Amino acid sequence: MSTPAIPTAAVEQTRAPTTASVRAEWRRRRPKAVPIPPDEAARQGAISQLAFLMLGREAAIIFLNTVHEGLGGRPLALATASAAGRAEVEAELARMAYHSHGDSGPDLPAAAMRLADGA
Repeated sequence: MSTPAIPTAAVEQTRAPTTASVRAEWRRRRPKAVPIPPDEAARQGAISQLAFLMLGREAAIIFLNTVHEGLGGRPLALATASAAGRAEVEAELARMAYHSHGDSGPDLPAAAMRLADGA
């Protein structure tokens, strides 16, 4: 005696999802991210690098992502939005570095100085 054939649709419903199908489902559902324009990305990268060089990793992350009353917003957002915002954030970083090193001025690596000059 032969066993009755099970319809293909019933087999697919009982099959466990594979890793590939789960990934594809998440990819399909994920909102499409719009990349930021190249000029904004360049400013964001430059101010992040300068802050990391001048303040160190942890202090730079805190500085860039916390609202700064003197600047009127988050330094990372301000520097990313416009060249003028970047200049304001760079000036604040320079003030912070100057005050942390006393009257002798900042002792910054050459790379940080080149970044501050826009190179």
